[in-house]
Amino acid sequence: MAKIDWPHLTHLNMRYIGNMAMLIDVLPMIPDLVCLTVEMNFTQSGQLQESIDALSTLRTRYPVPIKSNVRILIVHAWRCEKFDEFSFAAQNIKLILPNLKSFGVFSTS
Repeated sequence: MAKIDWPHLTHLNMRYIGNMAMLIDVLPMIPDLVCLTVEMNFTQSGQLQESIDALSTLRTRYPVPIKSNVRILIVHAWRCEKFDEFSFAAQNIKLILPNLKSFGVFSTS
């Protein structure tokens, strides 16, 4: 397997199980990242509500925009029973990613 040069990574597609807001913490560590696609899989009890709560309070956690070059962010939410609530909370991501030009949240069953 090839070694990944994380600081110079420009595009990343990933499956992520966990809190969406915690993923934001790693973005400054990948300064060249411009396109991020995330497949969120809410399989455990409480995981979806935890992500909704964390996304709803992003502005408190990050009072100023973070250093990130992400311009495109696509989120696919699997098994998302409260998609409308998750999608609305996810809009807060736009407040902390200063270079974001294209953003979408999609539900996939």
